[in-house]
Amino acid sequence: QFDEMLKLTKDSLMSNPSELNIDQYPNIITWDGVSLPLSYEFSPGGIADGVTVTVPIGMLNRLPRYLCDWLVPGMLREKCIHLVKGLPKGLRKNLVPVPDFVDKVLEELVPADISLNYSLAKYLSQIRGVSLTEKDFYDVNLQDFFYMNIRVVDHAGKLLNQSRDLMSLLAEFKGSAVAKILSSDDSELVREGLKNWEMETIPSLWRFRQAGMEIISYPALVDCSDSVALRLFDYPIEARSAHVKGVVRMAQIKNSKDVRVLRKEILRDSQTNLLLAAVGLSRGKVLHDLIDSAVLESLSVKDEFPRNKEEFEVVLSNCRREMLKVGFRLEKILIESLRPIAEAIGKLALLTDDVYKDSRLDLSKQISGLFSEGILLGASYEWLKEYPRYGQAILVRVDRLPGNSLKERKSIASLSRLTKPLDLILGENPELLLIDSPIKDYRWMLEEFRVSLFAQNLGTRKGVSEKRLKLLWQSVVKWLTDNRV
Repeated sequence: QFDEMLKLTKDSLMSNPSELNIDQYPNIITWDGVSLPLSYEFSPGGIADGVTVTVPIGMLNRLPRYLCDWLVPGMLREKCIHLVKGLPKGLRKNLVPVPDFVDKVLEELVPADISLNYSLAKYLSQIRGVSLTEKDFYDVNLQDFFYMNIRVVDHAGKLLNQSRDLMSLLAEFKGSAVAKILSSDDSELVREGLKNWEMETIPSLWRFRQAGMEIISYPALVDCSDSVALRLFDYPIEARSAHVKGVVRMAQIKNSKDVRVLRKEILRDSQTNLLLAAVGLSRGKVLHDLIDSAVLESLSVKDEFPRNKEEFEVVLSNCRREMLKVGFRLEKILIESLRPIAEAIGKLALLTDDVYKDSRLDLSKQISGLFSEGILLGASYEWLKEYPRYGQAILVRVDRLPGNSLKERKSIASLSRLTKPLDLILGENPELLLIDSPIKDYRWMLEEFRVSLFAQNLGTRKGVSEKRLKLLWQSVVKWLTDNRV
């Protein structure tokens, strides 16, 4: 049974939607220049009860994660009142009369792609001086009516599925054939199996229509191992990082002779392979990444990666001139890095006391991170040339471990605070290191911070401290927000 207040709101939906107050019950929801249609239905218990947004499959991944929490202006007040009334009595008693406090909060709240529960808790806490958090609303049960129904359709407007749970829809259609085919709308732009630069120009964005709505996608070359594809992406950052790898792969295909030389010659001698084994690395994987990095550096791209045939031919010419020289230079850098690291690992194995447990874990994580899949490409020559110093700093740290446990604990705690948010971001988006951004700066300044903590005598590339890194992380957060990552 719906209470009287809920019924009054829902009764307003029984009328013709065209007669509703357009400010309170709009017929579209707009975000980032894209408008999606809204519809209203009064059908208690029905699948479409309340407000429904219709989303073409090609737009689903770009639907803001939290904006639907806010429903429409005509339904927001009642939802907030029900959320507050559903709080535990100990919290709710400080917010009586509930409608009055909700009205005060609504004067401050602006619908955005931020959790409604978070915003409501924040402003109620400020107004009343109580300690409320987003988690306090987790156990509040609301009718389905208070969650927007998301209707996913194909290119012709045919219903594929609908739900009030956006994340379940994203999981259902992620990587599905229907999403891939229909998001491109059979565009002549999308191609597979490319081994030559066949397109005169790859546009930076591509507009097409799906289910009667205009959709903007971002074309990019994609690395497919033995070929390259031209595909559409939902976000420009995804397209930029994919395009870097796609151009690198195309250059390898067009310069296959030098690639074969590097595969045959570098990291080949027995001493180098002993070093790789001592650090727990596979020659095959390191070789793959090292060649990718050599190609990237020898392309000598100044700003944006090429998007037309003429630009690609220019950087390919650079690659053909420089690739072998760069490849052998990177091999030398890598070997100079591996020597002190291998020695440090050997010494660390002798420190079996539990007092060194956290240090061993931290060092293991650092070394794995320096040679994780794709990291040599993401680092680029700018940071790869610093690897020998990072390796030397690891050895200095291990040599100083005995009798240095107090400083070690403090340093590890500091590093943990600074690396945790980065690990979360890169765990979901490792490709972010492929493009110049605050997050790439932060990743490598963390490595410099390690040098300053454990081997200060080796010097750092730039001044670094925990305070400076925290300020840099603020730039990272802003960049992630601006780019919707």
